[in-house]
Amino acid sequence: MEKKKEYLRCLMLFYFRKNKTATETKRKICAVYGNDAVSERVVQIWFSKFRKGDTSCVDGQRTGRPGVADCDKVKMLIERNPRFTTKKISDIINLSEKTVADYLQRLGYVVDGDGWRFDDSAPNQSDNDNDND
Repeated sequence: MEKKKEYLRCLMLFYFRKNKTATETKRKICAVYGNDAVSERVVQIWFSKFRKGDTSCVDGQRTGRPGVADCDKVKMLIERNPRFTTKKISDIINLSEKTVADYLQRLGYVVDGDGWRFDDSAPNQSDNDNDND
């Protein structure tokens, strides 16, 4: 599925370089690949990227619900070095500082004068997951 989308984006880039409009591009692509192949709005979004100089046809990472692996990475880093800041962790694993702080809170970590420490009186995520059992 992703390869097909990437191919259609390459077609969008082709028409963009031929100075076609988003409407014309949508019409030409849909004439060959079906009416639901792309929407005009999607073509507009990609044309906007192309105008900014980004001519990659590969879709970037999306925001959304982070994976469990990210939470495990945060925990591992804090266990290795409790003095890491949320900024440092976010730079290392490419997450927002807010997401890192949320993970740490969910994992039961609090900040004290020496850095992060586990607070076993704080509710953690696994406790909340079992509430519905």
